[in-house]
Amino acid sequence: MKTAKGQWIMRLFIAIHLPKNKEGAGKIREEDQERFEYGIDPDDFEAEDNFEYIKVNGFITVYQVLDITRITTSQGANVALGRLINSGVVQKVRQGRHFIYQLK
Repeated sequence: MKTAKGQWIMRLFIAIHLPKNKEGAGKIREEDQERFEYGIDPDDFEAEDNFEYIKVNGFITVYQVLDITRITTSQGANVALGRLINSGVVQKVRQGRHFIYQLK
C-alpha cells in the first residue's frame, strides 16, 4: 500500500523516537510533540537542535541550515525551508539583498 511521503516519514519518526520500555510505550516525547503541533516534517531538520535554533533566534538563513544540518547544498536547504514555509511554520522575509526565514 502506497502512502504519502509525509505519512511514512512520520510513522518512521514515531517508531524511532518512542521509548522501548512498557511505561513509555505509546507516548511521544515533549519536544517531538511540539514539532507535530507546528506541523514540521521530521526530514526537514533531522537533528534535535535545529528547530531549537529557530525558536531561540527567531529566524534562520540558508547558510545557517547548511551549517547545522546534514544538508550539503543550498538547493537542499531551500527545499527544506520551503517545506517549513508550506507548513506555515516560517515566513520568508527580505533583509537587504538577503532572505531570512522567521517564525510566524
